[in-house]
Amino acid sequence: MPDSALPTDGASLIAIDPWLAPYADKLRERWARYGQKLAEIERDGGLLGPMSLGHEIFGLNRGEHEGRPGVWYREWAPGATGLSLIGD
Repeated sequence: MPDSALPTDGASLIAIDPWLAPYADKLRERWARYGQKLAEIERDGGLLGPMSLGHEIFGLNRGEHEGRPGVWYREWAPGATGLSLIGD
């Protein structure tokens, strides 16, 4: 069966492996969840969207904070009891 003729609802694997037929409903559920998550990622800017711009916020960055220019250090460390910045 050519790829274009395969169903696109998550159960297309059954055409390749008939032993998966009893699991057709689960395959469709997983395909639907995948589609929802993919749409969520795309809605939020895709894989190279805001989640890939952490370097602009975290670490050492020049900029302004409350109207004062300077070099600022930010880190995301949930659950940390302390952070240290050591160096020259």
